[in-house]
Amino acid sequence: MPRTMMDDILHGVGDTDILGRPASAGERGSGVTYQAETGYNSGYDIDVGFQSAAFGGPLVAVGATATINVAVVRPFKPKEMRVPSSIAQDFEVVSIVLADMAFIDGAPVNCSSYSEVANTRMIDFGTINPSVPLTMVVRNVGPAPARFVGSFRGPKVTK
Repeated sequence: MPRTMMDDILHGVGDTDILGRPASAGERGSGVTYQAETGYNSGYDIDVGFQSAAFGGPLVAVGATATINVAVVRPFKPKEMRVPSSIAQDFEVVSIVLADMAFIDGAPVNCSSYSEVANTRMIDFGTINPSVPLTMVVRNVGPAPARFVGSFRGPKVTK
């Protein structure tokens, strides 16, 4: 049994993802229609990496924050955030902002929640567009200066 109207529309589609505006009901029970946004109608999963500085660049000092801008070439919808367990306990996410939406509320979230040994690393941010990067602020709460690295996994939109 489909959980949502979108599941019902996508039933039997297979590995193809249909991205764009949600489905909407037609007039007086005329059925369900789907209108793809700006011609983007399929995608495939990719990884998008991010880091506080390039290899050999400055480290994040203990107690200091680093601002990371995640920019993409084509629209990308992150579904999972990954931070290696070797550094996860030493960093916390202070804020994640995409356009006018904030995705961390309250206290910072320790990056152990996003390591490969975490029960779930699933996230539900909006689509990152080339013109609107995602901005993330992380803080080093570990015992020594370190470089922050991580990645998002999700569908990259194709035409």
